[in-house]
Amino acid sequence: MTSLAERWGVSSFELNDDLLNGDAEWLAAFVRALRGSGLSWAGFVEPRPHPHGFWQELTQSGCRALTLGVQSLSAPLLRKMHRSPDTHTIREAVAACLRSRYCGGRWTSWSAIPAKPRTISAPP
Repeated sequence: MTSLAERWGVSSFELNDDLLNGDAEWLAAFVRALRGSGLSWAGFVEPRPHPHGFWQELTQSGCRALTLGVQSLSAPLLRKMHRSPDTHTIREAVAACLRSRYCGGRWTSWSAIPAKPRTISAPP
């Protein structure tokens, strides 16, 4: 991102994959590398537990917006999507984000499918 900013004068980026937080060590290194860079970014993350201070670190790295890829709060629908049906963890992750003064709905949105499980066919 830094080289793109230098070459093209771009200072704002959007990362559109909810697996941005799929590898916690990679994300921590990414956030550290961007801290103080002057770049601004937005991204998608899966709702999962994060260590204390996670939301503050994102903000300090230039994160201006975040979408939590909730997908659904229906365990049967999540199974059909080949996602973890652990809705408790999803709810806890969203609640932790909302409790954070760095997040608190100020720059966070949800991505979810409102369909009932029986309306979506399982993949072959």
